[in-house]
Amino acid sequence: MHRATRQFWLWVAAAAAAIIVGVGSVLLLQAPSEVFLQPAEGNEDQVVFQQKAARDRTALFTGALTYLPLDSVDVGNSVEFSATLAGPEAEAEVPNPDDTLPALPDPFRSSDYPDLNPSPNPSPREEPEETEETRELPVGGVQAAHLSEPSGDVKVDPIGSVRQLLASRRDKVEWRWNLTPRKPGRYQLSLVVETYQGDTENVLARTAPPIHIDMTVNKTFWYRVGEAKEWIIAAGAVLAALGVIFSPLRTTLVRFVSGRIGSGRRASER
Repeated sequence: MHRATRQFWLWVAAAAAAIIVGVGSVLLLQAPSEVFLQPAEGNEDQVVFQQKAARDRTALFTGALTYLPLDSVDVGNSVEFSATLAGPEAEAEVPNPDDTLPALPDPFRSSDYPDLNPSPNPSPREEPEETEETRELPVGGVQAAHLSEPSGDVKVDPIGSVRQLLASRRDKVEWRWNLTPRKPGRYQLSLVVETYQGDTENVLARTAPPIHIDMTVNKTFWYRVGEAKEWIIAAGAVLAALGVIFSPLRTTLVRFVSGRIGSGRRASER
């Protein structure tokens, strides 16, 4: 009886040892894969950043950028260029609080009363010569506008802050620049509007390709005078250089002509 009990406990111990070895093997085999699947310390922050950026992009709304084309300008003169960015509800009309009541005529506005002496031939309404250019782009938050001219022949000076806040769909912001051309010709300026993520430098949206704005710079009378003055100075420098080069030949030519003239006089005196 004692021997049977001893064998029983030996079998129990062997079974327990086998179970422990098997479980340990499984844990050792699974440990490396679990460590590999865990994100690195820096990747977790990157994933959070990407998720937040994607969420902020979905919160953007479509805005309208409007500007007037540039008129031709004389070289040396300055012209101001402006661009306005507005949300989709910035131009919404405020409804009348009580539409049931008719609007009373304004005694200070003649258009509310009929014309008792209408003109037989009313003059047509003059249409504006220039029409606004419009470009739609995703906006919402901190906006920045950059205007540049690649050749550097047009000086671009921003007036006011480059960054503006367009927080709601009813907001409107404006940028202005002072443009001073240094040379005549035709130029193409580039306007880029960027939408930032809060007060950071992360760009959520950008106009691509840039908006191209044509600019024509005319010559003036004084600019032509300056060009003529430079041409005269250049021609004088060329003539002076030629004089230095041909001065030995000039001396020889003068002696030759003088000798021929002297020989002719002596022959005539005979």
